[in-house]
Amino acid sequence: MIYDSLDILPIKLYYKISDTGNLKLLTDKEIEEETLNTIWDELVIGFDLLNKSNNSKKIFILNKEINSLEAIHKAVLMACESLSFEYDQYLIDIIKKYGFSFNDNSTEDYHNSIEKTIREAKSLVTKVNMLKNQLPKTEEGEKVSLDEVMASYSSVLGIDFDYNIISCTKFFALKNQVAMKVKSVEKQLQNLKGNGKR
Repeated sequence: MIYDSLDILPIKLYYKISDTGNLKLLTDKEIEEETLNTIWDELVIGFDLLNKSNNSKKIFILNKEINSLEAIHKAVLMACESLSFEYDQYLIDIIKKYGFSFNDNSTEDYHNSIEKTIREAKSLVTKVNMLKNQLPKTEEGEKVSLDEVMASYSSVLGIDFDYNIISCTKFFALKNQVAMKVKSVEKQLQNLKGNGKR
C-alpha cells in the first residue's frame, strides 16, 4: 500500500513523517526516492490547504531549502575528502555542478582547489543558519498531544473514533465541526445573556 492521498493517510503518520523526514513510511513497497518526494510534496500542499495555514507553506519551503543546502554541503565535503586521497573526475564534476570552481591543471592547483572548496563550503552552513533563524520559534510550555486534541474533538462532538487510523481529511473535517459547534454554543450564550439584560 502507498499513502498517496490525504483521504487515506493517517494524520499521526503525516506528523511522524514531517518530524522524521522518513518518506519510506509512506509505503511498504519499493518506490524511487524521487517518486516519494513528489508524493510527499503534493500531500504537504494538500495538508496546508486543509489546515488553511499560510505559515505552513513558508515553513515547508524553508525546510526544503535547508535540507537541500545541508545535503550539498555534506556531498561537497565528502567529495573533497575523497579527492584528497585520489583523483576522481566524477567527484570534481559534482563539485563544479554545485557552483564551486576547481582547478586541476597542476598538483599544486589541485590541492589548493580542495582546500578552497572546503573553505567556501562553510558558507553553506552560514546560509543554513540564516534560514533556520527565519523559521518560527516554537513556544515553550506544555504541549498538547495529538491524541489529546482528538479526545477533545470526540468529547465535543459526542462521537468516538480510532485516533491511530483517522485520516488527515477526516481530522480537519472534525476540526471544522468542532469550530462550528463552539461558535453555535457561543452564539446561544450571547443570546441568553442578551435576553437576561432585558
